[in-house]
Amino acid sequence: MPTDSKQKDIMRQLSEGIKELSSSQKWQEYLKFQSLFHNYSFSNVLLIATQFPSATRVAGYSNWKKIGRYVRKGEKAISILAPIIYKQDNANHDSFESETRKKLYGFKTVGVFDISQTEGAEVPLPCQNLIKGDYSLAYHDLIRTASQIGFQVVEDILPQGINGSCSHTEQLIKINCRNLSPQKVKTLAHEIGHAMLHPDFSDRALAELEAESVAYIICNFLGIDSSDYSFGYILSWAEGDANADKMIKGSGERIQKTSEYIIKALSAQKAALAA
Repeated sequence: MPTDSKQKDIMRQLSEGIKELSSSQKWQEYLKFQSLFHNYSFSNVLLIATQFPSATRVAGYSNWKKIGRYVRKGEKAISILAPIIYKQDNANHDSFESETRKKLYGFKTVGVFDISQTEGAEVPLPCQNLIKGDYSLAYHDLIRTASQIGFQVVEDILPQGINGSCSHTEQLIKINCRNLSPQKVKTLAHEIGHAMLHPDFSDRALAELEAESVAYIICNFLGIDSSDYSFGYILSWAEGDANADKMIKGSGERIQKTSEYIIKALSAQKAALAA
């Protein structure tokens, strides 16, 4: 089992990996890609969900074209509401200056498309699902660990881009059955982290950072390199490497204690099988 010093070394590796990614071309391409997407209003989110329940990334035709992706022929647009805004020049006679104000006149219907309706250039992603190696035994060991804290683990077909979920109300963890065993292990470790740390939380970004840090440590213990996924995942939630480093240090003890519990449970299972 990793010593306290070893766990601190792993946490340092995590912070350094995030910092390195934040200055990479890969991350800059991802940020450029992200800039094409709007924060839609609650009404538009409902409109998108009603027309296209599995939508994950939605943008207009011209925005998809900017990154070299094109809407496939025959795809039906998702209708949302866009504001109609006019600029109004108001002269200030006392100072001989004018100022431009924006005025909302109403809304119009526009069409957008989900990423699954497009094809073309590869989409830059901060997280790459883990595919190397067979970790089926470790996965089943983690399922037993989840049961020890009162959570059932089930596999299901989850929406695109969703690898897992954790419900404290149902005491249920769901894992995307489409993924390979190394990704399932990482996701399950992440969801167990949520199960242990976040029955209630007010800061989603911090909760995701803590759970993924736990997953990174567990994967390290199991011999899985999760850096291709974990670094980008944490960086995208923390919105910058400096903030990520600060959050990791602030949550270090919680992350360490949770990881230690899971590692002890896995080690006990291994010892019991060897006896």
